[in-house]
Amino acid sequence: MTISRILNRLFGFRFRRTTEQVQRHLLDSLHSRGEITPHWFIDTLYPDEAPEIILSEVLQAAQILVNRGEIEARKNGIAVDPIRTDGAIFLRIKPR
Repeated sequence: MTISRILNRLFGFRFRRTTEQVQRHLLDSLHSRGEITPHWFIDTLYPDEAPEIILSEVLQAAQILVNRGEIEARKNGIAVDPIRTDGAIFLRIKPR
């Protein structure tokens, strides 16, 4: 059981991650796996979280990293905006 789930059960509130924490976890996953989908990331790192809540946090973190030029978001091989794109996207470290 995660700390956030324990806090939620004991005190009735949810532990909020910072965007920076999600960005760091996202970059770590990308460095180790190469290319991932936001849903794989959520299922792997945040399995106890409601996907509809954490998805917006992950996409926001991905958007920040895309804007900084650290990662790419692609759908069918074309660069896309992680927040405004419907359907499955793939995230990867931006090649230098």
